[in-house]
Amino acid sequence: MTSAQEEPQINFYTSPLEMGDHILFANKSIRFKEVVSDSRCPRDVTCVWAGEAKVLVEIFENGKFLEEKIISTNAGNVPLNFQGENIAYGITSLVLLPYPTTDTKKEKQPYILNLQIREKI
Repeated sequence: MTSAQEEPQINFYTSPLEMGDHILFANKSIRFKEVVSDSRCPRDVTCVWAGEAKVLVEIFENGKFLEEKIISTNAGNVPLNFQGENIAYGITSLVLLPYPTTDTKKEKQPYILNLQIREKI
């Protein structure tokens, strides 16, 4: 009799964050502090370079501030990795909304940061 091997479970933590909001995972949290720069090419324009947005996040462990990091929407693999209790975590997706258009400056909308954090095995 054969039994199927159990696949390791990979947990995802995902959250849309407004400025000041936290995403919580394990004993850590990331707070969306501010947008440092947004040079992304407007959606309704043809650009040579797509541009990027950079956001400043604060990292906490057990509710205590550890550090600030600037992360970019252009990074293919977001360089934020965390070590928890025998589990490693990494940001696997980072999206900043709204995406700019040529009309964006007329109607300033608050930014929303979508983060996805995954346990690494």
